[in-house]
Formats: sequence, C-alpha cells, structure tokens
Amino acid sequence: MKRADEVYRKSLALIGEMPGEENETLKKRAVPIINVLLSQLSELELSLRGGDLRAGGIVPQITSLDDLIPFCEPIIYTVIPLGLAGFLLIEEEVERGRFFLQLYHTEVEILRNRSRRGKRHKIKRSV
Repeated sequence: MKRADEVYRKSLALIGEMPGEENETLKKRAVPIINVLLSQLSELELSLRGGDLRAGGIVPQITSLDDLIPFCEPIIYTVIPLGLAGFLLIEEEVERGRFFLQLYHTEVEILRNRSRRGKRHKIKRSV
C-alpha cells in the first residue's frame, strides 16, 4: 500500500509541478479525484488479484492524502498517478489533460488484457 500523498506527489511530478502553497487548489481536488479513480479501478484491482472479493465488495475510499491506498503496485505506481494528473489538468490545460488521460486508459487496457489472458503475473501488493 502507498499513501495517497505519494501518489499525489507523483502526479504533480508528471505534470511538472512542485508541491507547495501555490498548488493548494490541486491538493484540495486530489482526494475526490482519487476516490473516483478507486471506484473506476476497483474491478480491475480485483481481477488482477485473481478475483478475490474484498470484504463485502466495498470500494475503498480515502478521506485525506494521509490515507493508504490498498491497491496493487501497477495500479498505484502507474495508473492512478496518470489518471490523477489528467483530471487535475483537464479544466485548465485541456490538451495536456487529455494526453495524461489517454495514457491512463492505455495502462488500464494493458492491465485488463494481462488479466484476461490468464497470464496473471504475481502482482505485488505495495507496502
């Protein structure tokens, strides 16, 4: 697992921003965007883990950037940062936002195809 703040910082690095007071607006938008991404990616997460159902099938949500994200490494290290970067940019820099969202969707498809082919590589859970 990885803290949401680490994912947020990686997204900022992708878009060429540094954490700081000038990015407070982005930081405030990060938690709801991450929750949307967790919802969108929960089925993929379950598929990559071999279909094990989480307790009650509940989609994890975060309430702050200090919370842990209980997803596998490929989703935490690659997919969520790309999606977050895209959604943080989309309102002000449409083309750059679309670029990161396209990368996000491409990575989601790569992981879905890996899961569908039955070549489930042992996906490490982040610590």
